[in-house]
Amino acid sequence: MKIKSFIHATVLCAAFMLGGAERGTQAADNNAFHFSGLTEANYAEGTRQYLVYMEDANTGELRNQAVWTRKTRIIEQNGEKLVEISQVWTSSTDSWNRKLYSLNRIADFSPLSHRTEHGKEGVISAYIFKDDTIVGDASIADNTKADFSMPSMPGTLNWELDMETFSLLPFELGRTFHMQFYHPGSKTGPAIYDYTVTGEEVLTDTRGNAIDCWILHIDYGDQGRSDFWFDKKSKQLIKMDETFGAHRRYKILLSVPFGPAERIRKGAD
Repeated sequence: MKIKSFIHATVLCAAFMLGGAERGTQAADNNAFHFSGLTEANYAEGTRQYLVYMEDANTGELRNQAVWTRKTRIIEQNGEKLVEISQVWTSSTDSWNRKLYSLNRIADFSPLSHRTEHGKEGVISAYIFKDDTIVGDASIADNTKADFSMPSMPGTLNWELDMETFSLLPFELGRTFHMQFYHPGSKTGPAIYDYTVTGEEVLTDTRGNAIDCWILHIDYGDQGRSDFWFDKKSKQLIKMDETFGAHRRYKILLSVPFGPAERIRKGAD
């Protein structure tokens, strides 16, 4: 029963994230925010880990505790330097254990490809991002989404990389970013979602150190909202607090690496 309840909550979360905050259609939006002129210096290479868990807002029961390991590095492929982001999600619920691998261009963080391996069976879903279409990557063996196709538009960003995407934003109090996102494999096509810098807050870590943060907010209407705290100095996500119905989800940056030493040294390889 608890597993069914968690799955229901996760599906609900995905539903409102992919629909509740959408303000546009699949037509191109001239007001959409697009990155440009980024260089290697804009990217914080290295490995970061987050504790991710859900909470029943009525009972306080915690569910689906997981650790997300995310590694960013600059690589060279076919003579072009790219941003490589690899992730490992480690959870007690096998269906939510995942390995993710993404490649993006440096100058505008536009996605080139994305691959996810699901659960202990390693079920693969892999995609290629083009200006007008997102398609299944037929070159990946055993890709269950090889025949996938979704109309797209220039400037679409990979929503699986929201943490890394937001860390590149030029934060300014009161500014709203109209972000053109798509979640790989979703039936909901690329659309505009509004994220606003609504405040500033100084957080205190467990050692008593002050962390001056920007707060980035998205409103899902009656369904909920999400708030993200980004360190003004490092531009890295410190924590996220999200509500949807009777459920809350949290992401918190870990200051001490979690897991076997070999995994930490290799990051999310």
